[in-house]
Amino acid sequence: MNFNNRMSRKKKFVKSVFYGSLFLIIFSLGIFPETPEILTISESIELTLKNNQGLFKYANTVLSMKSNLDQKKKNFLPDLNLSGNFSKNYDRIADDSGEYMSNNNRNFNLSLSTNKILFNGFFTVSDKARAFSLYKGSRNNYTRTEQTVIFQTILNYLDVVLSKELIRVGNENLNTQNLLLVRIKDFFKAGKKAAVDVHYQNAEIANSQYQLLNSEKGLKLAKVKLMEGIGFISGLEFDVVIPAIDDPANFVDLDKPEILKLAKENRSDLKAAELSIDAAKYGLTSAKSGYYPKISLFGDVSSGYSSRDIINSFSDQLWNNNLSASVGIAVSIPIFDKGLTRNQVTQARLDLENSRIDLIKVKNQVWSELIQAESNYRTAIRLIEVAGAKLEYSRSALESMTERYNVNAATITEVSQARSQYLQSQYDQVDAKLNLFRQGITLLYQIGDTEKMLSLVR
Repeated sequence: MNFNNRMSRKKKFVKSVFYGSLFLIIFSLGIFPETPEILTISESIELTLKNNQGLFKYANTVLSMKSNLDQKKKNFLPDLNLSGNFSKNYDRIADDSGEYMSNNNRNFNLSLSTNKILFNGFFTVSDKARAFSLYKGSRNNYTRTEQTVIFQTILNYLDVVLSKELIRVGNENLNTQNLLLVRIKDFFKAGKKAAVDVHYQNAEIANSQYQLLNSEKGLKLAKVKLMEGIGFISGLEFDVVIPAIDDPANFVDLDKPEILKLAKENRSDLKAAELSIDAAKYGLTSAKSGYYPKISLFGDVSSGYSSRDIINSFSDQLWNNNLSASVGIAVSIPIFDKGLTRNQVTQARLDLENSRIDLIKVKNQVWSELIQAESNYRTAIRLIEVAGAKLEYSRSALESMTERYNVNAATITEVSQARSQYLQSQYDQVDAKLNLFRQGITLLYQIGDTEKMLSLVR
């Protein structure tokens, strides 16, 4: 994703908050119809990127690093200073006759000086290189944070979709349970079934209603979590749609070595860890600069005016008579700095070692996450087939058990058990389909392929 585009989002934040608040006020007044608005997964991502405070914070970090880099570049330029002072003196002096008289005079001095570092032990060069590595690292960290925000939004959206699908299955089950109750009552009236079957079925309906209420509660919580991630918490009702899944088994058509190679190229947090080592190396070079002498070129032009000179005018004194200039080279050789440079070098070496340790840690974490994500993805593909077969078998078992019950060859308990297995199979199939989508997105996130991840939800 383009970082500059993310910067423009920050400027639009106040405007988006205003219009968002206006939208909520209008909605609360009942101007809009009560039909829930449809929120797609791509719209959820877009809203999250516009309102996520964590991204704004990381954007500020990148801007801070960019400002620091610009300052380090300017350190190659010479200093230029203009200074001046004005003074008025009051004193008394004795004349030839011994009498004292006032002698007041005014003085004005002006100086223009410059200083240019010629050599400082490569400190300026290495300091700029370190700032550049830190800046690039901050941009990579921003990219990974953005990927995480997108990934988490997709997962939150899928949780809402799953809750919605569970409610759909629960409603279908409740309707079927009510139809079965009508049939059992007819059997009871005809003297073919006992009253206990009617009571048992009423208990099954109550249990289905209980499960349905829990599913509806889960849907509300999932929606709140999604809206919290987007950046809006309100009573605004919305509906979601199941993302189109053409062929989820081909989300990542790569073998494990190719996946590891692709992650090494794409994972921005891995690149940031590598850049932190570069920054630490440059920091060590900067610390060692204290061992070297420093050479600088300086120059100075100055002039002044004094009212004691009653012969020459102000301009003559300032621009002609009192004008002076100097230029030279200054050399500073470190002899004893109370161990300051040695301590800085030691700290810089430790920082470098810690950066290398952090890189190893990040690499191990990346490889572990990739292997786990790849394994979960392959398992999710197989679970689709298993869930489909389980659903067909449980449907056939329920139909067979229902027919046996109708001819008094099975009990209501056996029918209830078969229906519970069928209902669980429906839940498992819904979960398996969305889980495959979830695991495919997770694998792409671990690889660091944002474009492919976004293309699947558009």
